[in-house]
Amino acid sequence: MATMTSISDIEKGIAAYLDSQLCDQYPDGSLQKAAFGACAAIAIRHLGNKIRKLQENQAAQFLEVFDADGNLDIDEVAESLKARIPESGAKYEHGTYSIGVTKDDIDKIRECIVK
Repeated sequence: MATMTSISDIEKGIAAYLDSQLCDQYPDGSLQKAAFGACAAIAIRHLGNKIRKLQENQAAQFLEVFDADGNLDIDEVAESLKARIPESGAKYEHGTYSIGVTKDDIDKIRECIVK
């Protein structure tokens, strides 16, 4: 069963996940928490824009992961991601910055999105 999700709900869900899982690790009122929150907000906005552009992509249209209203099949995306993440997790590195993700993280993000 597909869970078709708006881009707005995806953005809100990812923000909720980042707040609960990462941002809360920093002390209230700290520069680190403010900086992390600001960077997360910018990243989420850019992600939403990327998803909107993806709707126009012929490959995405062929895969039928978007419905006629522009909603994304979040279950299909989550399961596809989980199938490609090793049991030990995956890590993305860019310069001095890195982020890791596990299959459990994907499930938590999905839950935040569909709430």
